[in-house]
Amino acid sequence: MKAQIALAFSMFCTFLCLDQNVALGQTQPQSSYSFTGLTAGIRSSYFGFFADDFVSSFANQNGNEIKLTVQLNDPGYQFVPCSVVGTYTYNTLTVPSLSAAAINVQGESVLSSGPEFSGSMTVHTLGGQTFYIMPPTSITATSSSGRGTECAAWYNAWESGSWTVPFFWDGTANKLIAPYANYWHNDHFWDVGWNSNITIRNNGSQSVNYTINYVRDFSQAVLSYNPGNSCTTTTLPTSASNTVGPGGTWSTTLRNILNPNASHTVDEDGFIYVVDSPIIPGTSPSMTITPNANGSSGCGGSCALIFSCR
Repeated sequence: MKAQIALAFSMFCTFLCLDQNVALGQTQPQSSYSFTGLTAGIRSSYFGFFADDFVSSFANQNGNEIKLTVQLNDPGYQFVPCSVVGTYTYNTLTVPSLSAAAINVQGESVLSSGPEFSGSMTVHTLGGQTFYIMPPTSITATSSSGRGTECAAWYNAWESGSWTVPFFWDGTANKLIAPYANYWHNDHFWDVGWNSNITIRNNGSQSVNYTINYVRDFSQAVLSYNPGNSCTTTTLPTSASNTVGPGGTWSTTLRNILNPNASHTVDEDGFIYVVDSPIIPGTSPSMTITPNANGSSGCGGSCALIFSCR
């Protein structure tokens, strides 16, 4: 599910809306990033269990794959592997061209039995290539009230969250890039899930055809699962186009683009890029991730929290 960034222009930017200097503080794309003040774990009190968590997503806009090293740092902290204290290094992430990857914290690297992780994250490419990032400080979740179990607190923290995802104009690839998008629904554990809400406004002087493309992490197949038929799969569409006239707006969702059967399970994390034709000044894109209105238990996993080192 699961910052501060400013846009660096490798070419002149033809878009009016992409000044991220106020909302976000590190320029993008870069070959390395560092974030501090991160918290993940389960807290307990008289009122029950509370959860804190974060994720991060990395989008590769390059023509070739990139390899990423991701580290969490908290001096003295015991991570999931019993032998790892203070610094946890994820397995190297190989991200295909025009694809993305995301890392989880609880359920992968951070124990949910307390104390909480409280530290920093660094990420860099092994070859020095640049990439875009959805910072961990942008995708965070915290329980708003106590729950009776750790898993219930974790579920409550994420299912009640909503986030804004920045778009960046990549002047080399000639694409608008949003480094994270998701659509989860009817999952066995994340039954309600989330949806990505996308709006593109054409402030220019002529009509523009926009094509929104969704790519699943690591360029994997985009599928839905049928709970009523042994979770058999259906391949989903991943792009949609629309021509927007001057002053017009196109609002859609990732669910509309994927168009799954309403009863099927969908577990999607990835990123979005937009191709516009012609490229003219004035395009203003935005995206938010919000919880769905309802859902039911279908295919998928269970609570992934880890309570003892391994």
